[in-house]
Amino acid sequence: GVLHRWVPLVLLVFGAKLSLEMARGEIVICNYEKFHLFDSMYRPRTDNFCVFNDVYLGSDVKGADFLASSLDYRRVAFANSKFPQVPPSLFKNFDDIRELYVRRCSLESLKITRLLEKVYAGGNRIASVQLDGNASNSLRELYLDGNRLQGLANLTNLPALEVLVLENNPLLGNVDFGQFGRMERLWKLDLERIGMSRISNGLKRPLAELRRLDLSNNALTYVHVRMFRTF
Repeated sequence: GVLHRWVPLVLLVFGAKLSLEMARGEIVICNYEKFHLFDSMYRPRTDNFCVFNDVYLGSDVKGADFLASSLDYRRVAFANSKFPQVPPSLFKNFDDIRELYVRRCSLESLKITRLLEKVYAGGNRIASVQLDGNASNSLRELYLDGNRLQGLANLTNLPALEVLVLENNPLLGNVDFGQFGRMERLWKLDLERIGMSRISNGLKRPLAELRRLDLSNNALTYVHVRMFRTF
Protein backbone atom coordinates (compact mmCIF):
# COMPACT_ATOMS: atom_id res chain seq x y z
CA GLY A 1 0.00 0.00 0.00
CA VAL A 2 0.93 3.64 0.35
CA LEU A 3 3.01 3.02 3.45
CA HIS A 4 5.24 0.51 1.69
CA ARG A 5 5.81 2.83 -1.29
CA TRP A 6 6.72 5.85 0.81
CA VAL A 7 8.17 4.40 4.00
CA PRO A 8 10.77 1.63 3.57
CA LEU A 9 11.29 1.38 7.32
CA VAL A 10 9.87 -0.13 10.47
CA LEU A 11 7.65 2.53 12.05
CA LEU A 12 6.51 2.12 15.65
CA VAL A 13 4.01 4.85 16.46
CA PHE A 14 2.16 3.60 19.40
CA GLY A 15 40.29 -7.43 38.18
CA ALA A 16 40.22 -5.37 41.26
CA LYS A 17 37.40 -3.25 42.50
CA LEU A 18 38.10 0.43 43.07
CA SER A 19 35.73 1.96 45.59
CA LEU A 20 36.94 5.45 46.31
CA GLU A 21 36.41 9.15 46.39
CA MET A 22 39.23 10.29 44.18
CA ALA A 23 41.96 12.39 45.74
CA ARG A 24 43.96 14.81 43.64
CA GLY A 25 46.78 12.98 41.90
CA GLU A 26 45.13 9.56 42.34
CA ILE A 27 46.10 7.11 39.59
CA VAL A 28 43.41 4.69 38.43
CA ILE A 29 44.19 1.75 36.15
CA CYS A 30 41.46 -0.11 34.30
CA ASN A 31 41.09 -3.87 34.07
CA TYR A 32 41.23 -5.42 30.60
CA GLU A 33 38.34 -7.88 30.60
CA LYS A 34 35.31 -9.27 28.82
CA PHE A 35 32.45 -6.77 29.05
CA HIS A 36 28.79 -7.49 28.40
CA LEU A 37 26.57 -4.98 26.62
CA PHE A 38 24.05 -4.86 23.76
CA ASP A 39 24.30 -4.08 20.06
CA SER A 40 22.11 -1.67 18.09
CA MET A 41 19.25 -4.21 17.97
CA TYR A 42 19.55 -4.95 21.71
CA ARG A 43 21.12 -8.34 21.20
CA PRO A 44 23.67 -9.39 23.85
CA ARG A 45 27.23 -8.56 22.85
CA THR A 46 30.55 -9.32 24.54
CA ASP A 47 33.84 -7.59 23.75
CA ASN A 48 37.17 -6.85 25.37
CA PHE A 49 37.05 -3.49 27.17
CA CYS A 50 39.30 -1.58 29.51
CA VAL A 51 36.90 -1.43 32.47
CA PHE A 52 36.98 0.99 35.39
CA ASN A 53 34.91 -0.36 38.29
CA ASP A 54 33.44 1.61 41.21
CA VAL A 55 34.92 5.01 40.44
CA TYR A 56 33.29 7.91 42.27
CA LEU A 57 34.15 11.54 41.55
CA GLY A 58 32.82 14.79 42.96
CA SER A 59 32.44 18.03 41.05
CA ASP A 60 36.22 18.30 40.61
CA VAL A 61 36.69 15.50 38.10
CA LYS A 62 40.21 16.68 37.29
CA GLY A 63 41.60 15.13 40.46
CA ALA A 64 42.31 11.66 39.09
CA ASP A 65 44.60 10.32 36.40
CA PHE A 66 43.20 7.41 34.38
CA LEU A 67 45.62 4.95 32.82
CA ALA A 68 45.33 1.76 30.77
CA SER A 69 46.59 -1.65 31.81
CA SER A 70 46.96 -2.66 28.17
CA LEU A 71 48.01 -1.07 24.91
CA ASP A 72 44.64 -2.08 23.49
CA TYR A 73 42.35 0.54 24.96
CA ARG A 74 40.08 1.47 22.08
CA ARG A 75 37.08 0.31 24.13
CA VAL A 76 36.64 1.86 27.58
CA ALA A 77 33.81 1.25 30.05
CA PHE A 78 32.87 2.53 33.49
CA ALA A 79 30.82 0.17 35.67
CA ASN A 80 29.10 1.07 38.94
CA SER A 81 30.64 4.54 38.79
CA LYS A 82 29.45 8.08 39.41
CA PHE A 83 30.72 11.46 38.15
CA PRO A 84 29.16 14.60 36.60
CA GLN A 85 31.31 14.45 33.47
CA VAL A 86 33.87 12.12 31.95
CA PRO A 87 37.25 13.04 33.51
CA PRO A 88 39.39 15.06 31.05
CA SER A 89 42.45 12.93 31.83
CA LEU A 90 40.67 9.94 30.29
CA PHE A 91 40.61 11.58 26.86
CA LYS A 92 44.16 12.86 27.34
CA ASN A 93 45.65 9.48 28.24
CA PHE A 94 43.34 7.35 26.09
CA ASP A 95 43.72 9.30 22.87
CA ASP A 96 42.55 6.45 20.64
CA ILE A 97 39.20 5.58 22.26
CA ARG A 98 36.65 4.33 19.72
CA GLU A 99 33.95 3.05 22.09
CA LEU A 100 32.94 4.62 25.41
CA TYR A 101 30.44 3.02 27.81
CA VAL A 102 29.22 5.33 30.57
CA ARG A 103 25.69 4.14 31.27
CA ARG A 104 24.15 5.04 34.64
CA CYS A 105 27.10 7.14 35.81
CA SER A 106 25.10 10.25 36.88
CA LEU A 107 26.61 12.26 34.02
CA GLU A 108 25.24 15.78 33.63
CA SER A 109 27.10 16.64 30.42
CA LEU A 110 28.84 14.61 27.74
CA LYS A 111 31.88 15.38 25.61
CA ILE A 112 32.44 13.38 22.45
CA THR A 113 36.02 13.36 21.19
CA ARG A 114 37.02 13.20 17.56
CA LEU A 115 37.80 9.46 17.22
CA LEU A 116 34.81 8.08 19.12
CA GLU A 117 32.62 5.84 16.98
CA LYS A 118 30.17 4.46 19.57
CA VAL A 119 29.00 6.12 22.79
CA TYR A 120 26.71 4.41 25.29
CA ALA A 121 25.51 7.10 27.69
CA GLY A 122 21.98 6.09 28.62
CA GLY A 123 20.48 6.35 32.09
CA ASN A 124 22.24 9.56 33.10
CA ARG A 125 21.23 13.20 33.69
CA ILE A 126 22.76 14.61 30.53
CA ALA A 127 21.34 17.98 29.51
CA SER A 128 24.01 18.96 26.96
CA VAL A 129 26.39 17.27 24.54
CA GLN A 130 29.63 18.80 23.30
CA LEU A 131 31.41 17.66 20.15
CA ASP A 132 35.18 18.09 20.20
CA GLY A 133 36.71 19.21 16.94
CA ASN A 134 35.90 16.78 14.13
CA ALA A 135 33.99 14.35 16.35
CA SER A 136 31.03 14.55 14.00
CA ASN A 137 33.01 12.81 11.26
CA SER A 138 33.60 9.60 13.23
CA LEU A 139 30.54 9.02 15.41
CA ARG A 140 28.39 6.12 14.15
CA GLU A 141 26.25 5.11 17.15
CA LEU A 142 25.00 7.38 19.94
CA TYR A 143 22.83 6.13 22.81
CA LEU A 144 21.37 8.91 24.95
CA ASP A 145 18.26 7.16 26.24
CA GLY A 146 16.99 8.12 29.69
CA ASN A 147 18.53 11.58 30.00
CA ARG A 148 17.42 15.22 30.36
CA LEU A 149 18.01 16.61 26.88
CA GLN A 150 15.90 19.66 26.04
CA GLY A 151 17.12 20.15 22.48
CA LEU A 152 19.30 18.71 19.75
CA ALA A 153 21.97 21.41 19.71
CA ASN A 154 25.32 19.95 18.56
CA LEU A 155 23.61 16.75 17.40
CA THR A 156 22.41 17.87 13.98
CA ASN A 157 25.71 17.75 12.07
CA LEU A 158 26.62 14.07 12.36
CA PRO A 159 27.03 12.81 8.78
CA ALA A 160 28.46 9.42 9.78
CA LEU A 161 25.76 8.62 12.34
CA GLU A 162 23.91 5.34 11.76
CA VAL A 163 22.10 4.84 15.09
CA LEU A 164 20.61 7.57 17.30
CA VAL A 165 18.69 6.56 20.43
CA LEU A 166 16.94 9.42 22.24
CA GLU A 167 14.27 7.33 23.96
CA ASN A 168 12.96 8.51 27.33
CA ASN A 169 14.07 12.14 27.17
CA PRO A 170 10.69 13.59 28.17
CA LEU A 171 11.96 17.19 28.09
CA LEU A 172 12.92 16.97 24.41
CA GLY A 173 9.38 17.57 23.14
CA ASN A 174 8.50 18.18 19.49
CA VAL A 175 11.30 17.44 17.05
CA ASP A 176 11.45 18.44 13.39
CA PHE A 177 12.80 15.58 11.28
CA GLY A 178 14.63 18.20 9.25
CA GLN A 179 17.15 18.30 12.10
CA PHE A 180 18.33 14.85 11.04
CA GLY A 181 18.77 15.83 7.40
CA ARG A 182 22.57 15.61 7.43
CA MET A 183 22.56 12.08 8.81
CA GLU A 184 22.53 10.39 5.41
CA ARG A 185 23.60 7.01 6.85
CA LEU A 186 21.03 6.95 9.66
CA TRP A 187 19.11 3.66 9.70
CA LYS A 188 17.77 3.66 13.28
CA LEU A 189 16.13 6.60 15.05
CA ASP A 190 14.50 6.04 18.44
CA LEU A 191 12.24 8.88 19.63
CA GLU A 192 10.09 6.89 22.03
CA ARG A 193 8.73 8.76 25.05
CA ILE A 194 10.25 12.19 24.36
CA GLY A 195 7.14 14.29 25.03
CA MET A 196 6.29 14.70 21.36
CA SER A 197 2.73 15.89 20.60
CA ARG A 198 3.01 16.65 16.89
CA ILE A 199 5.21 15.72 13.96
CA SER A 200 7.09 18.22 11.81
CA ASN A 201 8.98 17.11 8.74
CA GLY A 202 11.23 19.74 7.22
CA LEU A 203 13.40 17.25 5.37
CA LYS A 204 14.44 18.45 1.93
CA ARG A 205 16.02 15.14 0.95
CA PRO A 206 15.05 11.60 1.92
CA LEU A 207 16.72 9.76 4.78
CA ALA A 208 17.36 6.97 2.32
CA GLU A 209 18.93 4.51 4.77
CA LEU A 210 16.34 4.84 7.55
CA ARG A 211 14.78 1.47 8.36
CA ARG A 212 13.61 1.76 11.95
CA LEU A 213 11.79 4.73 13.45
CA ASP A 214 10.23 4.51 16.92
CA LEU A 215 7.69 7.17 17.91
CA SER A 216 5.82 5.10 20.48
CA ASN A 217 4.65 6.33 23.88
CA ASN A 218 4.29 9.94 22.77
CA ALA A 219 1.16 12.10 22.84
CA LEU A 220 0.59 11.84 19.10
CA THR A 221 -3.10 11.79 18.26
CA TYR A 222 -2.83 11.72 14.48
CA VAL A 223 -0.05 10.58 12.17
CA HIS A 224 -0.49 10.94 8.41
CA VAL A 225 1.60 8.71 6.19
CA ARG A 226 2.39 11.68 3.94
CA MET A 227 4.53 13.08 6.76
CA PHE A 228 7.09 10.37 5.92
CA ARG A 229 7.21 10.77 2.16
CA THR A 230 10.74 12.19 2.35
CA PHE A 231 12.06 9.17 4.26
